[in-house]
Amino acid sequence: MKSNQDFQRVILWSVFLLIAIYPGLFAQPYIPVQTESLGPGPDLIISAGSDTSGHLFFVGNYSGVLKIRGKTIRSSGRRNVFWGRLDSSGQPDYLHALGGKGFSEVQSGLFLPDGTGYLVVQYRDSLSGPGGAHYASGPGTLALVRLDAGGNPVEIKDMITGFSGRIYDMVVDTAEVLYLGGRIRRGRINGKSYRSVGRSDALLISVKPAAEPVMALAGGEGGEEIRLLRMRRGQLFLAGVFNRTLVTDSTTLRAGPRKAVWLARLDKEGKFADIRLLAHSADISLSSAVLPVEGNSLYLSGWFRGEMTLRDTVVKARGNTDGFVMKLNADTSCRVVTLGGRADDRVTSLTADKRNRLFLTATFKKRLFLIADTLVAGDRFSDVIFARFDTSLSFLWVRQIGGASEENNTFLTLTTDQSVWLGGHAFSGLKVKYEEEEKPVIPVENGSYLLKYMDPCTLLHFDMPDEKIICKGIPDTLDAGPGFVKYRWSPGDYTQEKIAVRDTGYYGVHITDQYGCTADDSIHVAMDSVRLVFKVQDETLPGGSNGSVDMTLVSGIPPYGINWDNGEETEDLFDLQAGVYHVRVVDSAGCETEAEVEVPVRDLTAVYDLYNYPNPFEDLTQVVYSLPEGTYVEISLFDLAGRKLLVLTGQTSRQGIHSFEWSRKNLKEGVYYLRMQSRFGQVSRKIVILKKQ
Repeated sequence: MKSNQDFQRVILWSVFLLIAIYPGLFAQPYIPVQTESLGPGPDLIISAGSDTSGHLFFVGNYSGVLKIRGKTIRSSGRRNVFWGRLDSSGQPDYLHALGGKGFSEVQSGLFLPDGTGYLVVQYRDSLSGPGGAHYASGPGTLALVRLDAGGNPVEIKDMITGFSGRIYDMVVDTAEVLYLGGRIRRGRINGKSYRSVGRSDALLISVKPAAEPVMALAGGEGGEEIRLLRMRRGQLFLAGVFNRTLVTDSTTLRAGPRKAVWLARLDKEGKFADIRLLAHSADISLSSAVLPVEGNSLYLSGWFRGEMTLRDTVVKARGNTDGFVMKLNADTSCRVVTLGGRADDRVTSLTADKRNRLFLTATFKKRLFLIADTLVAGDRFSDVIFARFDTSLSFLWVRQIGGASEENNTFLTLTTDQSVWLGGHAFSGLKVKYEEEEKPVIPVENGSYLLKYMDPCTLLHFDMPDEKIICKGIPDTLDAGPGFVKYRWSPGDYTQEKIAVRDTGYYGVHITDQYGCTADDSIHVAMDSVRLVFKVQDETLPGGSNGSVDMTLVSGIPPYGINWDNGEETEDLFDLQAGVYHVRVVDSAGCETEAEVEVPVRDLTAVYDLYNYPNPFEDLTQVVYSLPEGTYVEISLFDLAGRKLLVLTGQTSRQGIHSFEWSRKNLKEGVYYLRMQSRFGQVSRKIVILKKQ
């Protein structure tokens, strides 16, 4: 048989594979970030999934009362079905239940990217749902429950009555055809009764929209079943287990008196094709399968007892049972790695993320030999491990999850934020190793748990400001923030958290945290200085207050904080007596400067000058001008655009000081200029008219 010739290329990989050390993100172990518990009671989560919004869906069976974060449901019969959804922050969006007066059990669940889903439920007695109650016949009825995006059951469809068997897995293709895989001993479908020849036959059910389910079978002398279904590029792959022989329409596989694992593909006519025998043992089972995004390899996991034969190669279990992961390549070659110890050890689930990173969970008792080390269970009961391995089946790290009693695991799934959720049942609390310390994170006894792990590198948030303003002439520092293991600044190759900086330009920093995760950022350093320019009007009348200071802020970053020693907080000062005035100016970046301005006394009898007081004013002001000799003088008012608004006076005046009172009349508040024009030239002074109170 061609499939047997292909297995001449089987390669066995030992469990004693040293941990591969890769730099950066890909070698980092995931860390626990969240836990949830459901219970109390004999609850069991069967499966889980996620949608495009990062929600986690879970489904299982329970009796009595089920609680999670304040949401409570009660079973109506001896056993009911539950399902729920957690949002990306871990808050429960909903928690629903389905059941009847007797026994109902979910056998498989499938959640789609749009938030809808399907449940396969076997029930006895009755099942209440949309459209009324459904009633079972014989040992039970197998029903398909369709869920909307809100988790509500919108349709219950009975598929097989008098059903004795089990559904293990289901998938949906792009044409919305639903496939269910499992085993059947007897049942009635589409009006026809069926009974297996041996203990059970492998069962494949296809359900097209608005059509009756169609059944495909593979039988034999013993117990045959389909354990796993996976869809790739529109093709359906099936993997299962059989005893002695497996008979389909076109092929017969033989395992002798032993149990064997088989793999097949569904052709366009809906028949089993490319059927291959992968391995056989005295007892062997499959638990999970994964098809990574990249490549054409298929990974299968499970456990075996005694010896497992892959063509001409024999692998021996170290204890009662050993777990295994098997890699099947497109060229039909095969590799396998085993996980074993001294008792019962099993690989329970596999998954892969979009970066082709592969994860598994397993349970073990007593001891487990893995990654050149020995893991020891906390007591005589089983512990769980969560591990990552690469595409060549080399293990990179492992996390042990234990407790004071039996712990198991039933699912492993990824959400869109690249977090990994695993779940199962804990009988006496659960301890998770976090930062080298074991901490009890689920104190609830005898209940289901949900445990979330995340790549620590996705939790690393490192973001420096885009720009740092430093003040000219004052040393400053750049701070990358505390809590990182390593720092590397450039230019300069500094390795401290903070570095001194005096020069402008771009500075980059590379940080490494305690998990080996790295990040880079840069910051631009700009120089700031506050510079002031003053224009001073002398104090001109003895005993008066006629001096002024006109301050201009040439540079700096507004707004400014201005503080004169006379209590003023404005740029310009008016009605000043002669003296020295001190000012301190601080800009928005915290840069500051200080200056002193002197307002001197001047004798106006021999100068050509002009001023007014008070300034600023609301209504009236006194205009004062002085002439060194008698001459014709014109004093006018101009706006800021240089337009002459009016002439205040135009006359011939003698040598000396002259003044007159002037009213603003209808002029609006604002800044204007007084201009005196004569044969001696012109003098302009700024005046400020205030808003009338």
